[in-house]
Amino acid sequence: MQQVKAILCADDWGFSPGINEGILELARRGLLYSVSCAANSDFLEFGLTELLTYQEVGLKFNIHFNLTYKSPLNNLNSTLIDPRSKTNFYTFSKLIANILLSRVSTNEVCNEFECQLIKLRDLKIPIEGLDGHHHIHLIPFIFKSIASRLTPNGIKNIRTMCDFEHKPTYLQGLYFSNFLSKYADGATVESCGYILSKNIISMNTLRKKLSRFNYLIVHPAKFNDFNKFNMTDPLQDERINELNALLRYFND
Repeated sequence: MQQVKAILCADDWGFSPGINEGILELARRGLLYSVSCAANSDFLEFGLTELLTYQEVGLKFNIHFNLTYKSPLNNLNSTLIDPRSKTNFYTFSKLIANILLSRVSTNEVCNEFECQLIKLRDLKIPIEGLDGHHHIHLIPFIFKSIASRLTPNGIKNIRTMCDFEHKPTYLQGLYFSNFLSKYADGATVESCGYILSKNIISMNTLRKKLSRFNYLIVHPAKFNDFNKFNMTDPLQDERINELNALLRYFND
């Protein structure tokens, strides 16, 4: 296997055993720069003991701040919970609508962030970076709600997007770059690309993608167990295809 700089940033640790196993496959090969951990996920501790050993070789850990999937850790956060489910977060689109309509509490967002961070720290996960499920950390209202809690909690890096191929998050990252710098309180903004299905159709297209960015967000899975655990996931088998393409490329 060729020796390369670890540039891959794996999202969604804890959402399913298949996803965790996919992330571990990349970690074992020294390909991961960072891993993003979802504190309110059902499988946060699955494989965690092994994952934590890779901090010894430089693996970094982010909080994957989540307000759009599963349930909050603080069940008193009433403005974040969809009353139709009684326990689960609103969907991403409904969360955005509620923010625009001033129906979301700043204090509840901050409280949920701190609950999620405490959960990760209690498991000895050395969180030093911030990103978000559905990139919610780049929403001005969300970021302003938690900005004062970053530096005091040792969060040094904030992830943004710089990949024009993934236009929604590219525009999001571009628009918020100045905004984030005003509120980041000394934290570093870390820009990433994003691997898409069209980037893994051949080794050549993957090579081009990998050569363009210092860091790339990936969503690997070793196997598809999403239906088994009632996980709503639009990527499905694309996660498995992505992992296999990355392993083939770096094994050449």
